[in-house]
Amino acid sequence: MSFSRIQYQSSAVRMLRAAVAGDRVPHAYLFVGPRGVGKGLAARELAKLLFCESHAGADAQDLDPCDTCDRCRRVDRDVHPDLHWFRKEADRNDFRLRLVARRDGSPDTVVIESVILTPMEAPVTVTVLDDAELLNAAAANALLKTLEEPSPHAVLILLCADASRLPGTILSRCQWVRFRPLPAEFVAEKVREMLAARTRQEADKGNQGEQTEPVSAEEIAFVCRFAGGSIERAAGLAGSGLWDLKQQLVAGLPEINAAAALTMAEAIKEWGHTVARREHVKRDTPEANAVRRRSARLGLAAVASAFGDAALLAAGGDGGGRLVNADQRREIEALATWPAETCARAVGLLADGQAQIGRYVHTELAAENALIQVSRLRPSM
Repeated sequence: MSFSRIQYQSSAVRMLRAAVAGDRVPHAYLFVGPRGVGKGLAARELAKLLFCESHAGADAQDLDPCDTCDRCRRVDRDVHPDLHWFRKEADRNDFRLRLVARRDGSPDTVVIESVILTPMEAPVTVTVLDDAELLNAAAANALLKTLEEPSPHAVLILLCADASRLPGTILSRCQWVRFRPLPAEFVAEKVREMLAARTRQEADKGNQGEQTEPVSAEEIAFVCRFAGGSIERAAGLAGSGLWDLKQQLVAGLPEINAAAALTMAEAIKEWGHTVARREHVKRDTPEANAVRRRSARLGLAAVASAFGDAALLAAGGDGGGRLVNADQRREIEALATWPAETCARAVGLLADGQAQIGRYVHTELAAENALIQVSRLRPSM
């Protein structure tokens, strides 16, 4: 594996290679871009390059880790002692970060422990915070203190899909590396490959009875647009039932009223139960609650995508290839008879509903409330 495996991110890769070649690696990076476009892979390759005992490539433009030395191989196996990777766990509000006070013992100098550790083998340590925008207040404060007094032997990499959710004091102390959304056709091709591999794995396990119906080209196209260019997210949504749910929801939006809003909320709830059964999650467990929240947020996001499409058309655009719900253009055009600002307001209400679910507000009530509020925006005829 090398940086060449990171496709359609040539600008980001060129910046990272040049920094290592010129010995100008900053103490903190912010890799920002949609989920599933190569940020994590780039972070791992950068760690390997910083640790590598014998770089491959003579020039900055083709500099790569060798992939053969012991350090490179251990990074690939996730067992290198100087690489620390943290991400928010499912059904938790925070990261499992170990925070410690600096030597002066002052309570306002709590920092992230892995960043102040002395490297055990490599020249530096690398700490990666995946989905860094999900840090809770305590971790974000510790991160800021860590950035204010950086360790000379540490590199910190924040992976972030939405930089607006991080404090400006943190953003200003990182070197930004931007990752672009991947082309739709490339994402669709990779999703098809992942679905085929998934089918083969089920067949090898002898789970023919659990295999799902083949995913249509139309569904793959939709989930790729909905996922915003993220291969990982699109592959997870393909065959999940979101396609069928969103067709049902979008069909009823132009004439939505309070009763219809409750019906839509019930459909989202039932889909969540279906997803839980498919994932073999037991009822009334933390895992089941996590599935319910994730499904409800996706259902509201699907409705929001329709209003986003309608706002685009209502403002005078033709949509072009930018409509997420291009397969239901007739319904989107009917919804676009609502004023553009009303459609935009609906998107905001649905985003608020998703945020409430993320804050552990009662899932079903939050979904119902968001959809009822949207129904009240419907213009009187």
